[in-house]
Amino acid sequence: MFKRKPSRSREFKRANQVIDIEEERRIRREKREQRKIEEEEKRRLEEERRVSPRKRKKRRKRALLYFVSLLLVAGVLVFSAWDIITLKMEEADQKARNKYLTRQRDSLQNELDSVQDPEYVKQQAREQLKLIMPGETLYILPRKDAEETSEGAVEEP
Repeated sequence: MFKRKPSRSREFKRANQVIDIEEERRIRREKREQRKIEEEEKRRLEEERRVSPRKRKKRRKRALLYFVSLLLVAGVLVFSAWDIITLKMEEADQKARNKYLTRQRDSLQNELDSVQDPEYVKQQAREQLKLIMPGETLYILPRKDAEETSEGAVEEP
């Protein structure tokens, strides 16, 4: 990770060149100035990060306000979605009921049309009212499903 700085004796052994003292001083000064600038930048950033208690309270209030607002919006959206879903379900029920009532209306319309037919009226008069045409004889026969009791009487269901 960290590169170990070579000791001075090794540094001087390796260096066979002439060192310009003024140039080295200038390089060191530049490095120091660069470090100072970096330290000042760090300090400035730390000061920006440090927040006064008043600002912290303001930030907390703002965060709480945003959170409550978000909850309200989410609640409104949930209730709106619930209303939409229930309305869609009601719509489906009403469509099914409408189909049923339409079929029933068509059935009753067909029955009404047939009621106005003289043949249907004649048939219903014979079956339900036991009416007969002049000159006809009406015979009523016992039902086959009726059972006789031990006394001979017919028991009807």
